Amino acid sequence: MSDQLKPCPFCGGKATISVKGLDERSAYAEVVTISCEKSCAQVTRRDDDNPKSSYALSGTGMKAGIAIWNTRPSHASIIAQCAAIARDGCLVPPDGGEPTQAEYEMCQEIAQAIEALTPT
Repeated sequence: MSDQLKPCPFCGGKATISVKGLDERSAYAEVVTISCEKSCAQVTRRDDDNPKSSYALSGTGMKAGIAIWNTRPSHASIIAQCAAIARDGCLVPPDGGEPTQAEYEMCQEIAQAIEALTPT
């Protein structure tokens, strides 16, 4: 695993990390915060596995925080989720009633167009 932070998943901005070791009142937990410099995303992770008898930072919280921040869903997964949303969108038409055949077919066409975006 790389200790290098990926850019913000929303805006592409630079990510910053802060690690703070807490005192005996919080069982010497390590708190890691990773955030976008433009403030559009943030991950905070508390590592309670830090040694209870010292202020030394274990680093496990930082590694876990970086792994969480750097995790990105695959494009295929995103496309599948969008297609499912489009397909299910016809179940609740704007007027709150039952979908018309035209609304149902439109949702199916949108879902197929989204699925066509799946990388090969």
